[in-house]
Amino acid sequence: MVFVSGPPRSGTTLAHALLCTSNNTNDYVPECSYFTGMLNNFVKSSRHVHHNEDLYGSMDLFKDLAFEQIAFALLQLWRRLDSPEVLCLKDPNLAIHFRWLHQMISGVKYVLIIRPPTETISSQITVMTKQNRRVDDSALKQLCQQLNAYYDLISKLQATAYERTLIIEYQSILDQTCVKPIKDFIPGSSPDYQKLWLSEFTSVVDRGGPWTSPLYGKPASTLKTRADVLTESQRTLVNTMCEAHFVTLTTGQHGN
Repeated sequence: MVFVSGPPRSGTTLAHALLCTSNNTNDYVPECSYFTGMLNNFVKSSRHVHHNEDLYGSMDLFKDLAFEQIAFALLQLWRRLDSPEVLCLKDPNLAIHFRWLHQMISGVKYVLIIRPPTETISSQITVMTKQNRRVDDSALKQLCQQLNAYYDLISKLQATAYERTLIIEYQSILDQTCVKPIKDFIPGSSPDYQKLWLSEFTSVVDRGGPWTSPLYGKPASTLKTRADVLTESQRTLVNTMCEAHFVTLTTGQHGN
């Protein structure tokens, strides 16, 4: 099983779509929001130790029940997607739960997408602008803090589960140099850019929402980096707050 994650607007959807072109994975499907929600509920409920001990007898029994429910949901999804050799799911919000997935799923692997901070933040600002949300210095700093939190999660996962973790830079998806690392990381995988976005289960159409990327559903020949929308002062702030975290990850990648 492979989970794809990374900071929002870092290219996780494109990476997931590429991974799903392999013959041994499921077709491309949307984000696994319901599954992520189950994990959110489990983590939140885990904080109520006394409640769970009284209800289920012990925290271990509570965890066993939760893990069983989550495993059942994944089993049903696996069957729904034609029982692929490798079930490949994606959600940027999954990253915070990877330490639990270690315990729940034997042999799980993680593909994490990273993108230069200025490009990631610029894309996030584009979304906020479409939502008519103001982006002042305070909002920009908050975006940078959130991005660094993702970088920290990825760094910890890389340190604790090195053999299970593949970090892919967004640019390597665009220039197609990510194919070999993916093949090395997922045995039997065969990413095929000509099959990008093909799916029996999902109608890949631009629904016009603020979060929809201009690259969504587009052929591989059109993939390219978009110009960022940052002002010079915004770019300086983002680089000051985030660039060092990003460089640390790019210099310690697995498989690249």
